Amino acid sequence: MGGADKPLLTLRGRPLVAHVVDRLQPQVSATVLIANRSLEQYAALRVPVHRDAIAGVGPLGGLLTALDVAGTPLVFCCPGDAPLMARDLVSRLTAALTPDIDAVYPHDGARGQPLFLLVRPIIRPVLEHYLADGQRAVHGFLSTLRTAIIDAADIAGSFRNINTPEELDELERGAG
Repeated sequence: MGGADKPLLTLRGRPLVAHVVDRLQPQVSATVLIANRSLEQYAALRVPVHRDAIAGVGPLGGLLTALDVAGTPLVFCCPGDAPLMARDLVSRLTAALTPDIDAVYPHDGARGQPLFLLVRPIIRPVLEHYLADGQRAVHGFLSTLRTAIIDAADIAGSFRNINTPEELDELERGAG
């Protein structure tokens, strides 16, 4: 996307991330955004915005920050450029969270979708150690946890994130 801050690109006159927030807020008790640039634009969504605690480590840096600031018994993370996220995803993930499971993510029928992740805050020290070792892969981190994967093939399209101008145009035209 030419270096654009993808979650701030507009779909139907609103930032992609605003669509994500609209779908997420009814599912959770608190919402925070993790961003490292364009903070004022994110703040306009009237949701607390935080910088990554450790910059430059990708999605796991955002997860670490969310674990630090959420203050909730569970933390759900998702990409800010996935405006079609299912309106019941968090409840589906929560239903699969048993006492012996630390993290849950969906499988769309073709592949796992670990960026739509529900975790217990108890995983924070494991994540901090993983990052301190120079590791960055989400799948690698999840392999260190007690993880469940739910079947979400019936909502496969809800995991679509926007990576190209053509995808954004297609979604704008209602073809997505």
